[in-house]
Amino acid sequence: MTTRRKRHRKQVFWVIDRIMADGKERTAENIREKFEQYRSDRGGKRTNVPTTMQIRCLIKTEKKYEKIEKGGMILWKMKTSYIE
Repeated sequence: MTTRRKRHRKQVFWVIDRIMADGKERTAENIREKFEQYRSDRGGKRTNVPTTMQIRCLIKTEKKYEKIEKGGMILWKMKTSYIE
């Protein structure tokens, strides 16, 4: 049985993985903007969009994302190959 927290995390990462699949570097704010624009399964805009702080905390704990610091900004990028 999955808990509510695990289910929400899975739903959020499904969208974030799709957004970050192109391999570009993005800030948490850019990821949030793309998340809002990403169409839901029903065709409308997404609801329950996580905040930038939640996105930072979620991505920081995932092994398949790497943190890049450029000019005082923190950028996130999906690794092309990773080992689980």
